[in-house]
Amino acid sequence: MAQTIQTNAHKTEEFRPHEPQTSQDDGYLFLRASIPQEVFFQMTEEEQIMYRRLEVIKEIIHSENEYIKDLNVIVEVFLTPLKSKLPKMTITSLFSNINILLSVNKELSTLLSPQYFLPPDQHQFGSIFLRFADYLKVYTQFSSDQDLAIQTLKKLRSTPEFSSYLDECQSDPRCGNATILSYLIKPIQRICKYPLLLQQLQKYLPKDHVDYTDLSAAIQKLSSLVEVIDARKRKFESELRLIEIQNKITGSEGLLVPGRRLVREGVLLKLGF
Repeated sequence: MAQTIQTNAHKTEEFRPHEPQTSQDDGYLFLRASIPQEVFFQMTEEEQIMYRRLEVIKEIIHSENEYIKDLNVIVEVFLTPLKSKLPKMTITSLFSNINILLSVNKELSTLLSPQYFLPPDQHQFGSIFLRFADYLKVYTQFSSDQDLAIQTLKKLRSTPEFSSYLDECQSDPRCGNATILSYLIKPIQRICKYPLLLQQLQKYLPKDHVDYTDLSAAIQKLSSLVEVIDARKRKFESELRLIEIQNKITGSEGLLVPGRRLVREGVLLKLGF
């Protein structure tokens, strides 16, 4: 099923939410799957705005569905098999409340997807995210536990038997050659993206739209949540970089310790006198 838009060039184009082809525009990722550039520029300004709004809507829905797949990979490929090999406390240290995140986002996805097929004047993305803002606070727990998760993973990786088993898990085709660490950072990346997606949607939404007020409130609420999480995210990314540096330098096994952070990195020049 697809939505259509009639251009002043007398061409009807289909919008399909799960056929992504991407390009960059206004510093943001847009889907360019349906309308050729020459057709787009033949549209009226109102039609262009509507098309761009539908592009953002496609991105919201498509990326949410892809994120659900990522969460399922974490649970099915890593968490569930490791339950039989690791103590419950270690599993919690490594995966935090990932099952709760999966439940919350599945419910969010079931509300978002039908919005694509509604008439534009009935879209209620702001209303949905405003209702879910408090539920999304579960991400603060996940972000708080990331330091512990990375330390736990580092410790487990030092055991040859576990490291070998983890490599076996990562060879699962569903992982797409990605590591467990790359999956564990996806939830924080996703929660930080919500305000950006909604801000982009609001950019193409008339101020008299039924959802405009709720969309503004949702952006404000989610932005406040992300501010807290983003500070923890920067700390976590600093630790990830320390691990990368530690792996490249011989004899630097003690580089990553609790409380240590990366202040600056760059090229070191030796000056001769």
